[in-house]
Amino acid sequence: MKGEKMGKAILTIIISFIVGLFGMVVGLEFFGGFPSLGPVMAIATAGGLIVFFNEKNNFYDCSFVRDP
Repeated sequence: MKGEKMGKAILTIIISFIVGLFGMVVGLEFFGGFPSLGPVMAIATAGGLIVFFNEKNNFYDCSFVRDP
């Protein structure tokens, strides 16, 4: 269980890094010197992956809130 979570964290870091580099290159080359696109894309990707992995594990089940 612990190793699975660490694997997901490392996967998220690697994907966010690659997307950030890609966004920086696209921002510099195609948008006329807009390297800030890289961090924006990396943060959006990391946030999306966090939500995806949490929903996949039924994190938002809220079964503790229901009445018995």
